[in-house]
Amino acid sequence: MPRNVRIATIALAGQHGPTVAANRQRMAGLIEQAMAEKPDIVAIPESFTIAGLVDPHIEEMAEEVPGPTLEMAAGYARKHSAYILCPILSRRPDGTHIEAFLLDRSGQVAGSYQKHHPVVEGCEYAKVEFGSRPGSTFPVFDTDFGRIGVQICFDIEYPDGWEALDRAGAEIFFWLSAYDGGRDLTAKAWQYHRFLVSAVQTTYARILNTMGETLAITGIHDPIAASTIDLDVALFHTDFNKTQIQAIRAKYGPEVTLRVYHEEGCFTLQSNRPDLSVSALSAEFQLDPLKDYLARNRRLQDALRDGLPVPDLPPPYGARAQWV
Repeated sequence: MPRNVRIATIALAGQHGPTVAANRQRMAGLIEQAMAEKPDIVAIPESFTIAGLVDPHIEEMAEEVPGPTLEMAAGYARKHSAYILCPILSRRPDGTHIEAFLLDRSGQVAGSYQKHHPVVEGCEYAKVEFGSRPGSTFPVFDTDFGRIGVQICFDIEYPDGWEALDRAGAEIFFWLSAYDGGRDLTAKAWQYHRFLVSAVQTTYARILNTMGETLAITGIHDPIAASTIDLDVALFHTDFNKTQIQAIRAKYGPEVTLRVYHEEGCFTLQSNRPDLSVSALSAEFQLDPLKDYLARNRRLQDALRDGLPVPDLPPPYGARAQWV
């Protein structure tokens, strides 16, 4: 059965400064635009309040928690009953952090993520941006529509956070950034087969599907992108499963969305009926999800490599043909 989530994201398109107050006011207007899409969640770019500011003491602009920026965003979350991901330069007891706060539909802080990999500031390699401190954990957040995880800007260059979010079962990755990301984003969505949403200070914020394809994108003519995604989607390799494609189509036709990625040798499956889940379809047609198939292969490979007995790995599809 569909698990639809409406997502909106924001790009600043280089429109920022000259003060924190001006940036906050500009963002308030963009959030208002985004809320017209009636989203379940809105993503905001990294540290937008200090975007475009040139000040040698910018770390002194870090905000207490709660502070004026979170209070502004919380007001919109309450008014429109939507989650908001709001990243700021925060002031904490251990110092400043580039920190993204998840505000729930009532405007309360549901959790936060502190940027794990802030970029170096200056060729001396003595500190990182804005004098911030690197975070130490990769939390995931359970919302009323699903589990999400957050990465921030330079985090995209390191695999540890993405892998942690994947292992923890985050269904949507949010990447809040100062720049667009481009191919790095499509690669991450494809690698982990997760929905990925970017919000950027620059021009192109994106909503990507689990295959790395762009569902919506901002640009020079519109700083808001929105799309409805369905979290009840599964990915299958064509090995052992290809024979079922015709059977699924014959029985369900337009009641399901079955999309074959021919060059990659896999397909995605979604249900268009409120009483039919992908897990039920998978059981009915004895489908083997891609991750399960790869894990089953790895266990066999490891056993053969280490000279161990071949493990008992009964697949769900019995003796069905592997390649046809």
